[in-house]
Amino acid sequence: MYNDTNSVPWKGLLGALIGVIPGVIIWAVLGSFGVTWALIGALIVIGAVFLYGLFGGDLDNKYGLIGILIICALGVYFGVHLAWSARLSYALTKAGADYSLGQCAFNLFELLDLAELKGKYFFAVLKGYLFAFAGGFGYLAKFGDLLKR
Repeated sequence: MYNDTNSVPWKGLLGALIGVIPGVIIWAVLGSFGVTWALIGALIVIGAVFLYGLFGGDLDNKYGLIGILIICALGVYFGVHLAWSARLSYALTKAGADYSLGQCAFNLFELLDLAELKGKYFFAVLKGYLFAFAGGFGYLAKFGDLLKR
């Protein structure tokens, strides 16, 4: 009646969510200085997969893998969003306007429209996804091979 292997691994997904947080913070801090590397994207994926497994998630579960992908995609997006918010906050403060990081994060799209930077922002988000895919793909392939042994 109820097949446990097809259920959503909630504990594992909670672990993946917690595992993404350090990578997002590193992305936001380094990205605020204009630095983006595939290694930072890999940190997001590695943290998600590692803590997913640590919290009892099974990588053979398709719902778990879909959940990890969604969590990693959201993590990359928030990392880029925070990095751009920090850069805008710094630029606006230097120009004499008093905008905090929170204000810039909340009003990011309006500020990007005013500065005509929306296209560059979405390119940065796309680049972030590509970096996370490139950095995380090798790790996931290697991790999958280790699990099959």
